[in-house]
Amino acid sequence: MVSDGGGFTGAPRTAIHGRERVARAAVILSARRPYGSLARIFRVNDGPGIIIHSGRTPVLAATFHLAKGAIEVIHVVSNPEKLTGVAL
Repeated sequence: MVSDGGGFTGAPRTAIHGRERVARAAVILSARRPYGSLARIFRVNDGPGIIIHSGRTPVLAATFHLAKGAIEVIHVVSNPEKLTGVAL
């Protein structure tokens, strides 16, 4: 899992490796999402992904890069400057 919070959010600063560590990070990150936010499955950058919106504002976009039917890399962007082009 690779994150980009741009120093604006509590995103991990280094890549996280291993299924258990990535799963633990996903649980921690999901607990930090804004109250009332909504997570939806979308195609992001032409691949599977999740976008979390708080009202009409995107707060996180995650893309899943697949290899042989399994998730190989998860890219998480929570940097508000990089989410300006994300729409509902």
